[in-house]
Amino acid sequence: MKKTEKLLLAALMCLTMASACSSQNNSQNADAFDPANIKTVADAFAIEAGSTEWTQSGNQFVYAFDKDGECYRFFVDLPDETVAEIDKLDILDQEHDEKLYNLISTLPIARTEYLNETAISQEELDKLVGKTGGDLLADGWSIWMSNLETMEYNFHYGPHSYTVVFDGNVDNYDVDPEEAIKTMPVKSVKFAGLGDIYAE
Repeated sequence: MKKTEKLLLAALMCLTMASACSSQNNSQNADAFDPANIKTVADAFAIEAGSTEWTQSGNQFVYAFDKDGECYRFFVDLPDETVAEIDKLDILDQEHDEKLYNLISTLPIARTEYLNETAISQEELDKLVGKTGGDLLADGWSIWMSNLETMEYNFHYGPHSYTVVFDGNVDNYDVDPEEAIKTMPVKSVKFAGLGDIYAE
């Protein structure tokens, strides 16, 4: 079963489990950050980032973070015995994240991806201006947040997130967001960061 959670307590976890994090990454600062130095889950968790997310499905664990607008995701192959232990955890347990971390912290990173590099270029995003919200939805874009005052809608498209501004108005949040923007033209689109981190 796929599990996806925002790591809202990631910073606290890094503080309380500092002894488990590699000394190399504990000494890292913003200027010295190098994704090539991230060899294990502990290394990845030790990085101070603006937002972090994780997801686990079967024998794969994916961790991603946005550090100063630079987005990375890390793939970890989980041994069968580790998956069995993870499945025993209670998602409602207040210590769930800590217990999960303890199970996977020493596992190696199998693959690292720099998401900014795989995002749609601004040149290509500009070509979406004039299309409608319905066009985006038909192409697989999905709304996850909106601001009706500015008409900014945040969309997930693959592992990336984009901010789309529409030329129109919506009166209230009770209106189905997809129906509201189906015929509205796009004014602008820009890369916003992490999207569905498990998506290709």
